[in-house]
Amino acid sequence: MFGIMKKDWLYYIGFLSMVPLQLLYWHTTRMQLDTTVVFMMTGWIYIVIVGSIFGVEMNEAKSHGYRFLAALPVTAREIVAAKLIPIFAVSGIYVIATYFTFSSLEVDPAYLDLARKWLLFNAAFALGVAGAIYWLIFRHGLEKAIYLQAVLFLFAFLVPIALNEAVIRGYLDDSSAIFRLVRLTGNGYLLLAGALVYLAFYHFAVRAFEREVPA
Repeated sequence: MFGIMKKDWLYYIGFLSMVPLQLLYWHTTRMQLDTTVVFMMTGWIYIVIVGSIFGVEMNEAKSHGYRFLAALPVTAREIVAAKLIPIFAVSGIYVIATYFTFSSLEVDPAYLDLARKWLLFNAAFALGVAGAIYWLIFRHGLEKAIYLQAVLFLFAFLVPIALNEAVIRGYLDDSSAIFRLVRLTGNGYLLLAGALVYLAFYHFAVRAFEREVPA
């Protein structure tokens, strides 16, 4: 299993390289923690996760890697785990780095707490999405999953921009329903729920792999 993970490490390192660049950017610009920063930094986790997944999976498709792996003396659970564990680790690193980056910016404690909850809120849903993507890849093939990739990339860019515009124009404020939802659910409990959904999709993905990827 660790050998399978090792061969994909360049893709994960490539997407994680944005973390120190992000830290350097915020440190040098000394930006305040406004809604633009919060929405974009917390929404970027979808790009990190989805980009890593599709980078790895397009390489597997090009080299017919899964047929080779299925012929080796490793179980389907080990193969699928080797794909999902690094994504969990990558998302965890991004969340931790961004979580503590927020505290280095100029902001009052109440807004800092809200920013961190936005991060955990997005991270929880991003984990569920990542699990669903791998189930979709193994069940229906990479080609169909690529359509979802396009939707998620647009989501990661357009939704933060739309939210920020709504705040700037006065359509949303801290009392709005979406902010209340984030305050109520953007905590460790929701993140735990996201991890459990991710684990459930791991089992679904194993079954799909066993049915759809013959040796």
